[in-house]
Amino acid sequence: MPPGIYPVNTREQQIDIVEIGYRESTIIVKLLKNEDGTFQLDEQGEPMVADAKSGIGFPSSDGFQISEDFTAIWGLMPSQAPHAVRTFGNVSEVENKVVLPQIESICRNNGSTYKAVQLLVGSEREIYQQDTLEEFREVLAEKEITLLYGLVRHIYIPQEVRKPIQMAFIADELTLTRVQEQETAKAEATLKEATKQVDLETQRVEIDTDRQFEARLAEGDREAAGIDAETIKLCASIERDTAILKAEAVTVLGEAENKGKKMVEEATADRFRLAVEAFGTPAAYNNWIFATGLPDDVDLKLLYAGEGTLWTDAGSQFGIRANYNMNQQRSVPAPVATKPEPKPVPPPKPTPKPTPPPKEVVPK
Repeated sequence: MPPGIYPVNTREQQIDIVEIGYRESTIIVKLLKNEDGTFQLDEQGEPMVADAKSGIGFPSSDGFQISEDFTAIWGLMPSQAPHAVRTFGNVSEVENKVVLPQIESICRNNGSTYKAVQLLVGSEREIYQQDTLEEFREVLAEKEITLLYGLVRHIYIPQEVRKPIQMAFIADELTLTRVQEQETAKAEATLKEATKQVDLETQRVEIDTDRQFEARLAEGDREAAGIDAETIKLCASIERDTAILKAEAVTVLGEAENKGKKMVEEATADRFRLAVEAFGTPAAYNNWIFATGLPDDVDLKLLYAGEGTLWTDAGSQFGIRANYNMNQQRSVPAPVATKPEPKPVPPPKPTPKPTPPPKEVVPK
């Protein structure tokens, strides 16, 4: 029954509690130990048997005493528990009456058919392990006991059998070691050669890289020199065109300036001519100029002056501005204090020659 609470009349029936599941049973050989609790080892480093009757002991087919450790993982399932209790009584009785005796019996019977050497090395030991496991599982299944796994943990072989075999194995291992050392030496030589090849290839690549770099650099310098020459040529052409344009501008400006001066002088002369023609005579024009130049608040005083006249009360502000001869029948024009008579316009200056353009400089 699964775990739970069940109303049971103990006077009517008895219930035995059986643990369900897997458990481990091990048979081991007693070994010699040192004072510190470690196992004593022989010359080959194997533990030494203290009691030949302990564990699973049997003679090999060639007459050597063999000892063995074995571990079994077995258990009772819920459907198998009633049969086990009814047949053997409890779980401990199942282990003591079935599991452990069957382990010893099967291992002894199967191990006695092998030589000591076969149980030490080779595929025969694996066959022995597999045969023992299969037979043990079949025996327990007949008794309604489940075997999960059975393992031969260690087989103790006598030293007189084990030592020659181990020495042979050591010799084989040494041979393999020497072969491996030779292979290692060959690999190291190959590696050194490959390293040298890599170094040579690296140097070749570096030299080729430098050569390509110099070639590209020279090509770039040539292209730069060509661009510089073309730039200088274009600059010279632009400077030449600029000089021509400046010369033309100077010529045009000179002609315009001379023409402007000429027109100004002609206009000034024509203005005076028209003014004289408007007043009738040059004297009238001069009088008009003189009159327009007088201030609006001019203070005029008319004083008579004859021969031997001496003014003593004229004051410091007195000054002679004009004289008029009373005895003169004709009028004398007053002096003109403005602009002088227009002079003839000089001929225009000769036009300056244009500056020749600079010569084009082409770099070599």
